[in-house]
Amino acid sequence: MAKNFESLYCFSSIPQPGATVHFYDFQKKKDDGLKYSLKDIDQILKDKKFNPIKSNSFEFTSLSDGAYPFYVSIDKDKKVQNIYFELKNNCGWGSSMFFERPERLIKEKEMIKTMPEGYQLDMALAPAMAVKFGSRNRKTYYSFSHWEIDGEKFIKNNNTIKKKIGDLKINSNLIVLDDTGNLDRLNENIDTLKIYKKCIKEKNYYGVDDGLAFERITIPVKNKEYPIFIHHKYITEKEEVKELENDFPRGGLTAAIFPIISIQNIEGCYLSKDKDAKLIFKKEKDNGLSENLKTQIKKKEKNLSICQLDIDNLSSLNFITKLNHKIDRLSLVGFEHIDNWEPLLKLKNIKKLWISRSSFDLNDKKNSNIIKTLNKKKIITYIDALVVDLNAKPIDLPFEGGNYNGEFNDKKKSLEGYGVLSRDDGSVYSGYFKDSKFHGFGIYMLPSGSCYFGEWKNGNQDGSAIFASKDGFRYTGNFKNNKYHGKGEFYFESTGETAMIEHNEGVEIKKKS
Repeated sequence: MAKNFESLYCFSSIPQPGATVHFYDFQKKKDDGLKYSLKDIDQILKDKKFNPIKSNSFEFTSLSDGAYPFYVSIDKDKKVQNIYFELKNNCGWGSSMFFERPERLIKEKEMIKTMPEGYQLDMALAPAMAVKFGSRNRKTYYSFSHWEIDGEKFIKNNNTIKKKIGDLKINSNLIVLDDTGNLDRLNENIDTLKIYKKCIKEKNYYGVDDGLAFERITIPVKNKEYPIFIHHKYITEKEEVKELENDFPRGGLTAAIFPIISIQNIEGCYLSKDKDAKLIFKKEKDNGLSENLKTQIKKKEKNLSICQLDIDNLSSLNFITKLNHKIDRLSLVGFEHIDNWEPLLKLKNIKKLWISRSSFDLNDKKNSNIIKTLNKKKIITYIDALVVDLNAKPIDLPFEGGNYNGEFNDKKKSLEGYGVLSRDDGSVYSGYFKDSKFHGFGIYMLPSGSCYFGEWKNGNQDGSAIFASKDGFRYTGNFKNNKYHGKGEFYFESTGETAMIEHNEGVEIKKKS
């Protein structure tokens, strides 16, 4: 990416009923600005004599209604570097279309071929109604840093091009992103100065439908001219369809869709999380930890889930000294810039540590020694979807239908202690055994893609756990004899809905009306 690039995050999605996106200065006049269609962009990329143009507003027209995502790259201090926008991706995170992204975009490609020039695809549902960032909040965010959409490597690729299209002039300390280009979109004679005075005083700037904003996104910046670029990758339609077919939106494994528009060299803007874990822009760097992490520590949350946006420096784990209360599970998600993991040795009053989507390399001797020490402290450690106990003395036991690698009680002739059981059907259990039964903490991955992270007792799901189904349903709570038991959180990814429901050994306890 850019010179100081660290991580790339999807901030929000902009509902576009007019299939257009606008970047503009808050105080621009109604008719100011430049307009470009996809056809114009294609011509600009080919035109060797094109000269970039300065303006306080840029409008880019696509071919379909939808929820168009935009991304921000940040440095190690969470300072925003660049803003990126996919001009042909209308299935952004936070929209009801996100999990249908591959099929929908492939189908649209065929539909667009039959459309008359200048026409667009319209959604049956208003795009604004499809964007539900608030209810779909991840709480822990992973970055899209695997995307090659900028930087030296991208420019040197023979199949890519990055071309400057102009400069965005900002005089209001605010960049506005929306789908119409005018605050007074329906000639309602609204008091734009009043809106501006309120907006410029904000401490937290939210995404669309993610708190205080719905119709537009405002980004606090310094007054200057910001270069606008087009990024494009020349691949065949067959190659593009193949990339879409390989998408796994639920796991965040999606390919970038070109062309991409960027606003670069952003000044005066930082990325963070508010107390409810929603992504926010701020004018100043967090003084230490994010509001989200401070809130969790203050509440003495037993299940603490954080990502690198919760800490003050993406390359440091020094925040661990702030964790002094009893924690059942600490989840570290997306820590991709940590070189020194030794601060983990300072963890105390913690039962389980989960490291996911991070730079932790178990093949590194220093890291393996850290895990050994944590294991000695009786801290159950799991990396991604595998329980790891490096103090165990495993043996390899093939059997009909699978393989076991773990500890074995030779006297009892039973699986006893830590081990990994892999079956030919694709299921994998990693964790602890007693009398050849799952017992203690273990992770059971089913061939379908569903997964149980939690406690077992004599082969039964029993105790604190997380169950995540292949289709996006998730339950966080307790089990007893393989059944929901006690109060638990049910999350439905397809709708973004969350519900707290109480059970007694699988029977729902109805609330008295």
